[in-house]
This record gives sequence, structure tokens and C-alpha cells, in this order.
Amino acid sequence: MKKQKLMILQGLPASGKSTFVKNYMNSRNFQMHGNGKRNHDINPVQYVSSDEIRFNCLPHGIYHETEIPDQGFQHLVNNLVWETVHEQITLFLMGNNDVILDATNLQRRWWMEYQKYRNDEVAVVGIQIQSDLSRIIERDAKRDRIVGKEIIEQMEKDLEPMVNYQQDFDKLIIINHP
Repeated sequence: MKKQKLMILQGLPASGKSTFVKNYMNSRNFQMHGNGKRNHDINPVQYVSSDEIRFNCLPHGIYHETEIPDQGFQHLVNNLVWETVHEQITLFLMGNNDVILDATNLQRRWWMEYQKYRNDEVAVVGIQIQSDLSRIIERDAKRDRIVGKEIIEQMEKDLEPMVNYQQDFDKLIIINHP
């Protein structure tokens, strides 16, 4: 088995992170089983999405904890989401899987939390998804779970690009999404 990878995505909402994951997972599954036999030189990969975990924690019809005015509930949901993210990463790595984390990871302090998984068996790979802001806002407006132009513009201002912190990763990949 090859060295495991914890792949941490970075990108604004609607930048193409989930599209990248979908394409990556399809390609990886083909590499693993393309000839009908399991290729044991490739680690299985597991997908962890903070959005999916958050969506599953909230009442039906609510897409983000900030839609509920109770700040105690907002705090509880946020903590539960990130505890679950870390639990899933830990379990998947224990099972000798590669892991791909689909989250915005806009600031260095957020992705530095994943350094605890970095060791002789696990490489931390940063994947920065870049896209034109106007296209991101356009794509966001067409989604079921709309974030909104103002929030995305603020998130872009808060963005600390991974490319400025290459030392934090065993490997850094920059992807320009149309």
C-alpha cells in the first residue's frame, strides 16, 4: 500500500470543489477497478464533506445553521460538524484509505488543524481550486443551496490562498476551474 493522502480542498462556495471531487472519484474508481480486478497499488479514497454533514444535522429545509436565530444552536451545530469531520478523517485513515476533504478552508488556521494527521504514513496535500469571482457568483445563483453574492465577496476578502503557505503541505496542487 502506498503512502496515504489527506487531500484538503480550498475554494469559495461554487468554485468547483465538489465538481473536482466528483471527477477525481470517478477517475480513481476507474484506476482501481478499470480492468475488473482490484488494483492494490492504489489506496481507496473516502470523501468527507462539511456541507453534507451540516445538511444532515439541520432540520429539513434549512441549509445553514445561521438561518436559525438561536446562537446556542448555531454553535452546537458548528461544533458537531467539525467534530464529525475529524472523526471521519481519523476512521478513514485508520482503514488505510486516502481522504479528500471538501470544505472551503479559507484561512490557514483552518487547514493547520489537519497537520496532526501528517506523519510517515500520511501526506497532507493541499488542493486550491481557483475560479473567476463573477463565474462563482453566477454558479452560486443557480444552486439549490445559495450562499449569496455578498457572503461570497466577503469570503473572497478573507481568503488566505494555500499557494502562499506551500510549506504547510507535502504537495500543493492549484486547479483553475473555468
